[in-house]
Amino acid sequence: MKKTRKIRQEVLSFRESVQTVVSLLSSQKIRVVDFGDQAYCAYNKKTGKVEYINIPSIPDTASDNLLNAIRGFIDHEVAHVLFTDSSMAKRMAGKKAHHVWNVIEDTYIERKMALIFAGSKQNLLKTQKHIIENYFKGNISDHIKHYGCNTKLLFLNVFLMPASRAMCGHIPFIDFMEPYWDMFEDEMSVLDSIRYRARLNRINNSEGSAKLAADLLRAFRELEGKKKEKPPISDKTNNTYSDTYLKNKEKPNDFLSEKSGDTSGEYEDDSDNISTKETITGKPEIAPGTKEDTISKQSTYDRESDSDKSKLIGGDEETPNSGSKTRNSSESTNSSDFDTGSDSYMGGNDRTEDEVTSHETGKKDEPDKVHPDDEKLTERDLEELDSEDAPETISTEDVTSAMISDEIKSIKDGSYTPYTRSNDFMGLLEDAEDFIRKGGTVGSADWVEKHTSYYELDKKRDLAIFRRDVEPYLSNKYQTLSKDLERAIASKNRVQKVNGLRRGKINSSSLWKITVPSINDDRVFSKKYDHKAVNAAVQIVIDLSGSMGGTRIELAVASAYALSDALDKIRVPNLISGFTTVGCMNGAISANRYEPLFLPTLKNWNEKANSTTCMGRLGAVVDSIPLCNNVDGESILALSRHHAGRTEDKQIMLVLSDGAPCAEGNGFGNHLIEVAEFLTSTANLELLAVGIQTDDPARYYKYHTRVDSVEDLPKTVITGIRNVLLGNGVVF
Repeated sequence: MKKTRKIRQEVLSFRESVQTVVSLLSSQKIRVVDFGDQAYCAYNKKTGKVEYINIPSIPDTASDNLLNAIRGFIDHEVAHVLFTDSSMAKRMAGKKAHHVWNVIEDTYIERKMALIFAGSKQNLLKTQKHIIENYFKGNISDHIKHYGCNTKLLFLNVFLMPASRAMCGHIPFIDFMEPYWDMFEDEMSVLDSIRYRARLNRINNSEGSAKLAADLLRAFRELEGKKKEKPPISDKTNNTYSDTYLKNKEKPNDFLSEKSGDTSGEYEDDSDNISTKETITGKPEIAPGTKEDTISKQSTYDRESDSDKSKLIGGDEETPNSGSKTRNSSESTNSSDFDTGSDSYMGGNDRTEDEVTSHETGKKDEPDKVHPDDEKLTERDLEELDSEDAPETISTEDVTSAMISDEIKSIKDGSYTPYTRSNDFMGLLEDAEDFIRKGGTVGSADWVEKHTSYYELDKKRDLAIFRRDVEPYLSNKYQTLSKDLERAIASKNRVQKVNGLRRGKINSSSLWKITVPSINDDRVFSKKYDHKAVNAAVQIVIDLSGSMGGTRIELAVASAYALSDALDKIRVPNLISGFTTVGCMNGAISANRYEPLFLPTLKNWNEKANSTTCMGRLGAVVDSIPLCNNVDGESILALSRHHAGRTEDKQIMLVLSDGAPCAEGNGFGNHLIEVAEFLTSTANLELLAVGIQTDDPARYYKYHTRVDSVEDLPKTVITGIRNVLLGNGVVF
């Protein structure tokens, strides 16, 4: 049995805030698009600048893990916007080594982002933990098995990203990499030869990232030329890489020792020293936590000789203690070898250049100064970055996007999801034409049949339509019902005068109490207290679907106008809105909804229903604006945002509709039931539905009624609202 997921308010708030957050962080109007199940950043090929950030179409039932992953992805992409040089991004876009550059660039931009925005620092940390838990821990064994003994490709394609982040002090990756350092002795020596860790933590521009990427690839290419050929592994042993790794761990400590006089950072292959008999039978596994185990886990990367250490930090001469001596086992690679302070974990080593201290001697060494030429690209570097054998290393964007996609796919099972919300319109009717005209392709789907010209308003024409088609319904009967509502509310309002106060307005009839010595009572003031019977905000929602055309839309608009005008007179804040769709996304796949929503505001909270502007908008929806399909659930859920921030005790939504949801897609009926339950139970909205010549609302709404004639419609609407306003319960 599938677990039923419920709509979450956190998801609705998150979706509303995404565009605002991106604009605030980046200080740019970067469009945020949502569609499909992928997360990525789209760049302009000519300028290299960000065109838009795409996030998946988030279901209303999304988990916290998914929201955290998307937050981290957004902050990461905003960091690219702020700190990645667009000209360098353009140059690197077509390079074979773009992924390697991106891995290095990611550490630089996130370090800068964390220093400026504390909130982003936490989002990025959560994303790192999510990457470890949901990607690497589940896939790393398969990667190791796939690459076998080819540790170079395993490192460059899979481990370069986590290793680089560990070297920058990212705590989740430090912990993750601890058991894997010994697998990459040769690779670590290559990194040492180009001072990778030191330069990684001191990058200050995108060109520096590209230069380091080129040096990295060149160093590994040179290693291949020098490396001895390893003998083929016997078929009898049937060894995988993990078998070889285990044998190496069981060898004496000198297997990991650096050979005396070796200045290239390479390590001699001692695999021939292991007998065939030993390979077949193996040795007893070393117990974890023992002294032997500790010694066996010493990483070559953290056991440079004093001579190599001096070279790493920029010294020109060897120290007297230089040699092949390895570090003490207590100094093996672990999280303490990295700067893990709470204030600098995102920035790696935050010590100044004058504070670099030797681990062995405790003395200050020469600062690790980066020569300016080390950070400038040459033609040779550009050729290296475009070499055919450049690795397709895993990047933060790749992993995060994959995790988000997997999470979306798992949630989509049974959850309602639109193809995109990017072309949904919600706002004043006069703003619709410009919005629709500018909207277009989202992903691989074109916005077609949107008929922009039909949304151009003409105030004079639309007001004339209202006078012609709506006002005839506003007969004396409507006026009588409106007056009844006013009288009912007014009768519950009470004004009480309280006497005997020491502050307020002087009550002349009580002044004598001051003059009489025996009384000497100064409580001669009074105040009036208004007890209002109604403290509510009402939204009237009109179904603008095609089936509402003709008499039905005229009746619904007339009823909405009459009720709104009556509420205006008793000073109850109210709003009139509508819902339908506009055009369709041609080419959209894998979604419940394919049509953009059209949710116009016909009368705002601070406007009067009898103003010519409001009457003109109401006239437009009667005869000018196309009445298309209706996605009721998603529409009223979106329109409920109009009540956000309202302080009235009661929030009421009245829906005037003539039937069941109907649009391109599926799952609309079940979603409407979920939305109605959410709004009444969680969002605390009083939700009332009026079916116009139909009983369909009874299938979706708890409180509903039906009207069949002109006489029934206004009476039912006015009476139902009056009962709710006065706290008599919903009585239809």
